[in-house]
Amino acid sequence: MTLSVLALAELAGCGGAISSRPPAERVAYPDGRARFEFELRDGIPNGKGKAWHRNGALASEGTYKDGARHGPFTFYSEEGTFVAQALYVDNLELWRSANKLEQPPAEHLAALARSEPSEAMLVDTESEWNDDRTAPRPYFSTLDRTTGPARAGAQVGVGTAGELGFGAATRLDVYGHYRIDRYGLFAQISETRLSVSDDMTLVGRLVSTLAGTYHRTLDFATLSATGGLIVPLGNVDPAGSVASYAGAEQRPSDAAFAMPAPLTLRSAASLTATRGRLLVQADAGLDLPLGADQHAVDALGRANVGIGFGTRSTMLTAELDNTLRLSDARTFHAFALGGTVALPVLWISASFAFSFTGTTSFLGSVGRDL
Repeated sequence: MTLSVLALAELAGCGGAISSRPPAERVAYPDGRARFEFELRDGIPNGKGKAWHRNGALASEGTYKDGARHGPFTFYSEEGTFVAQALYVDNLELWRSANKLEQPPAEHLAALARSEPSEAMLVDTESEWNDDRTAPRPYFSTLDRTTGPARAGAQVGVGTAGELGFGAATRLDVYGHYRIDRYGLFAQISETRLSVSDDMTLVGRLVSTLAGTYHRTLDFATLSATGGLIVPLGNVDPAGSVASYAGAEQRPSDAAFAMPAPLTLRSAASLTATRGRLLVQADAGLDLPLGADQHAVDALGRANVGIGFGTRSTMLTAELDNTLRLSDARTFHAFALGGTVALPVLWISASFAFSFTGTTSFLGSVGRDL
């Protein structure tokens, strides 16, 4: 049985009888992790079946009859938490509940026809390279990076300097987010360079971000909470702040990188909701500089929203990024339009960010889901 037939059996099912064919031998993600595992009889899923997310977490488990979902099924999130249970008869969903303890109605149980005992084999899940992909996980160029799955990547931003009146800004971010179940660790290093003239460049503050993350699946969305520190590593003079402010025109979420403070507390909360191929992400957060010279309280508030639409291997995104400096009501706003293309081993993203001060920036990213 080919991979496409097994994928169809898992995602949509195949009602009725299917002609006999040899058992499948390999159904795995490119990195070797199990993707599907079915009990087979005459080369067709009959009996128990399981599917896994790309991160290795169990996605679903249930029973099949002649290639169709037939009987109770349980579904799980990428974090390993219970999502829903359902009851199928010949691939028709009779009942579904988000309550783990709820029992299906007696009339639906009576509709089940018992499957014959299976003389099945388990599908071998050794590694097989394939390009069979669902819609990629979204990448938002300007929104909170800690809401996504475990991934590592880099982003380059190139654009004009806007209200500074001169030069061009080039920004580089290198980051990684590693998750174990609900908990994760995020790290990032960032710097902006501002070309003042042909022979003069201001080097922005070299800044590191270290944060812990927590993720929980709710009934309507996934909640991600972040708490950590922003620590400058170099170029902390006024010229460094000027260049970093130019970088904030490209990605307002990181306006705190330009603040003249030895340490900044960062906190954030995000909600990510998926409805079919449509995804919405909303962020809110607060950056609190410690030891700043100019103001006793010089906090920055963030509020962002993004919308994505995915196909088989692409994701189109639109996002609005907003930061407000509370001490002087200075605002940073950017609107970005972009897209992501998912390849077997990495993803590539490109977007254009338009700030409310008139700057236009190109943001290009490359990364890999861990």
